[in-house]
Amino acid sequence: MSKTSSYRSSSGFCVFICTLSLWLFSGRALAAQEALQLCFNQWPPFAMYEQMAFRGISIDIIKEASRRLEQPVEFVELPWKRCLQNVEDGTMDAVIDAADRDEFIQGPVSISIYSDTFWVHADSSFRSLTDLKDRSIGLVDGYNYSQTVTDLISELNLSSETAVDDQGNIRKIAFKRVDTGIADLVSTFDYIKIHQLNLRPILPPVSVDKLYLSFSKQRAEAQEKYNQQFEVLLEEGFVDKVYQRYIGQSFSELLQDQ
Repeated sequence: MSKTSSYRSSSGFCVFICTLSLWLFSGRALAAQEALQLCFNQWPPFAMYEQMAFRGISIDIIKEASRRLEQPVEFVELPWKRCLQNVEDGTMDAVIDAADRDEFIQGPVSISIYSDTFWVHADSSFRSLTDLKDRSIGLVDGYNYSQTVTDLISELNLSSETAVDDQGNIRKIAFKRVDTGIADLVSTFDYIKIHQLNLRPILPPVSVDKLYLSFSKQRAEAQEKYNQQFEVLLEEGFVDKVYQRYIGQSFSELLQDQ
């Protein structure tokens, strides 16, 4: 399910705005430059506001890029739809972890991904998608699943049950109320680790979307600078180190698994 779908509009319910300026270069405030405002929706382990701090895979990478560019930024947590709208109309400068969208400028360098992955209970006998034929699947009410996913559901003759969010589906699989469900690979690994749930993915994912720090069209110069810096951070291995710290696997390894 693409991040352009309702997945990201329903995953966060935090309606307050949290901002934090990065004062980064040689111990002095970068007051000479206007701070960029970057909005996000709570999406562990990529973008989070926890214990009065902004953190996560994407946020940590953006912080390092900002430090090197000597560019102050402010992180703002918003509901997903509002975040997208604010970037489109120029109220915010960029949105973190968005799929390719015509109304923004982004890429070509990507530092995060979203995948449609089938998950099953770790004790189950299901090893491939064909093993799931005529079984049950948990879906999220209101999500727009990709054509690839809906075609597979039909082909496998899966009977569906709905939950209000991804976490509800994940718990249904963990308690064997459904045989399988669809959720993002990285964020689900993070969730089941925290909550000690016994699930495993059927790999590879059925679809993968690259995600970007996507800028308002009024911020073309900033977008180009960040894109170049992300490329450097990838080449130096900094991005791999951030992923390794959060999920125990590098970004390079993760891409190889797709």
